[in-house]
Amino acid sequence: MSRALPRWALPALALLLALLAAAATDVRRTGWDFKAYRLCIDSIARGESPYLSDRVVDGIPYPCTYPPLAYDLARPFALVGPENGLRLWNASKAVVLLLLLLLWARLLPGGLGLPGALFILAAFGSPFWADFRCGNAAVFEQGLLWAGLAALVFEHDGLFVLCVAAAAQAKMLPAALLVLLLLRPKPRWGLFAGGCALFAGFWSLNRLLHGQMALDYLRMLSAPEKAWRWERGAGNASGYAFLTEWVDLLGVGGPARLRAALGSWALWTLGLLALSAPRLLALARRWEGDARARFETVALGTLLYALVVPRMKDYSYILLLPLALHALRCERSKVLRGLLLAAAMVASAKGLAVRLGLGAFAFTFEYFRLYTLLLSWAALARRREPETA
Repeated sequence: MSRALPRWALPALALLLALLAAAATDVRRTGWDFKAYRLCIDSIARGESPYLSDRVVDGIPYPCTYPPLAYDLARPFALVGPENGLRLWNASKAVVLLLLLLLWARLLPGGLGLPGALFILAAFGSPFWADFRCGNAAVFEQGLLWAGLAALVFEHDGLFVLCVAAAAQAKMLPAALLVLLLLRPKPRWGLFAGGCALFAGFWSLNRLLHGQMALDYLRMLSAPEKAWRWERGAGNASGYAFLTEWVDLLGVGGPARLRAALGSWALWTLGLLALSAPRLLALARRWEGDARARFETVALGTLLYALVVPRMKDYSYILLLPLALHALRCERSKVLRGLLLAAAMVASAKGLAVRLGLGAFAFTFEYFRLYTLLLSWAALARRREPETA
């Protein structure tokens, strides 16, 4: 019989991982996002709006893409100096990574296990590693989101709302996950409205505490000239980005370019919703008293969210790691399972596409993250009945 780990084991492991992450941090050649955050934080601390011009890190301009309140929350990391701040940032992310793995081990049907853990660390081009290298805040965001998703599976809907509303403060898009409250026989319309109000209330603190800066942020966010609005390829392997590649390949230019991109994205979204609806309705009927059905509802809904949002950076795929593993386990076709596993192990192979002479079609080899996401969604959307809890 296996013995339970002593109480000190988890804190000791977390401390060890934090120290290793801090020691392994290359403060000169990595952490460019965090370095940009520090400059944004410094501007806000001086009372200057950081949204009127880009911050320059190692000769590269970076816009301040988060609202001022998000930078306020990250300010403690900037108070210990640039190098120690980055080390502390990565040490904190290592602890969140450990907590995520423990949460997924409990939440996933069948647990995690060593093969599952290895898959999670390697799939989607290792978004954990991408996040550590660039110094983004994605691990913290995903930690909050998965705490909320787990709360929803375990029927703690209020905690789900709180976690999603808090996680969406930085990048806003995750607020769409509140729709998961409606995927059941008796939709929680009141809690959904409350969640939207809580999200808006949290965000209004930006206006209350920072006045004009909050308006500058919204103006910057809507500016069409910002390059990141059209970012695509391996760095932003979203469905919308993939469709814009095809719009450009077809030679659509001028004002028609945006209309064609939005129109194709709308059709993409409606098609995915229509194909997902039968499975979601079947799962909704089993929501009450069936933890497996709740997990699969959350899994399919989250995969659908990731397929339709217009921006999915490489590190954003942390959200989908356990869901791809679950889809791999659920898929009965050996061929599709093999394709899913193969696609999951590749982030981009554009260089190979160029050598193969694919020319203008070489961009298709940059979207293996999206292909893995599509295969994962298909594996769960095609299932007929969930297993009982």
